[in-house]
Amino acid sequence: MRKGGRLIFEIKDMILSHINEVKTRKGMIITIGPSDVELEKVSDFHIEIPEANYYIFPILSVIPLQLAAYFMSVKRNLNPDFPRNISKTLTVD
Repeated sequence: MRKGGRLIFEIKDMILSHINEVKTRKGMIITIGPSDVELEKVSDFHIEIPEANYYIFPILSVIPLQLAAYFMSVKRNLNPDFPRNISKTLTVD
């Protein structure tokens, strides 16, 4: 990551551009990240996670995604463990 925040602004502009593209197609926008007024304004739902080290941040962002996937599958009456024990199958091979 470059110093001075230039890369952050380039990425943020790209993210906002993609969000606007999805919004024009009437998609729902759910964002996960640190508090950001501009990002929260364009999002339908914003899940805030704390700012963290560059290498820890992906782990923090995956946790709410896993929980959302679990609760959505339960709400839709889908088995969240389908196919059964797939994690065992993937790690044994």
